[in-house]
Amino acid sequence: MRVVDTTLRDLDGQESRRGEGLSAMAGVLHLRAAVIAGRAGDGDHADARLNEARALARRTGELSDYGVGWGPANVGVHAVAIASDLDEYGRAVQLAEEVRFPRGWDRARAGHHRIDLGRAHTLAGHPNDALSCPLKARRTAAQQTRYHPTARETTVLLCKGPLARRQALLEFAEWIGV
Repeated sequence: MRVVDTTLRDLDGQESRRGEGLSAMAGVLHLRAAVIAGRAGDGDHADARLNEARALARRTGELSDYGVGWGPANVGVHAVAIASDLDEYGRAVQLAEEVRFPRGWDRARAGHHRIDLGRAHTLAGHPNDALSCPLKARRTAAQQTRYHPTARETTVLLCKGPLARRQALLEFAEWIGV
């Protein structure tokens, strides 16, 4: 967290140099801090950092600068993942309703989001929605989905639940290797 905050302070006063790009970098740093806070179980700090990132994303919109994909979609995807990290699965599902991928968005990032959302749906008790997420992730980013630990964990959980005999799940479980 100290590295993130030090870097944010270093960006202060640099707006005249590619202002939108620097805003994107600041937003990415706030997202990194939000992830760290979420994984540490500090929901208030995570939400504060997400709010900072949202404000920057509203101002910049979707853009790619300094080799970073940035914007409202990125903030939304992180918000879903952080809510899941905080074991707030219903909230994660609710936040995901707001996520819209812009045209040409990175397929691996979209696939990862769908994997995270599948886990959230599973743990929120929505097995049908949970199954649709890794199936979409497979179509979006097959290799990532096949080997991602969260996709495997979610598949195992689904195989123990009410969809255990559903053909689509059985085929997916076989494909993923669980």
